[in-house]
Amino acid sequence: MTLSTIDRPAGPQSDRSSAPAKEPGPDAAPVVAVLIPCYNEEAAIAAVVRDFQAALPDAT
Repeated sequence: MTLSTIDRPAGPQSDRSSAPAKEPGPDAAPVVAVLIPCYNEEAAIAAVVRDFQAALPDAT
């Protein structure tokens, strides 16, 4: 395994906390990933997927 480092100059870091926060636009919906564990779940996975789709019909 190889690890690399980034050299940075010594001294105070720039203060970004004073910058005004940008307001999210109307298309800034969060991206969410849902992971459904399904190892050895042959008997139950169809119902889990069906229930998930019923709860979140717009999910792709």
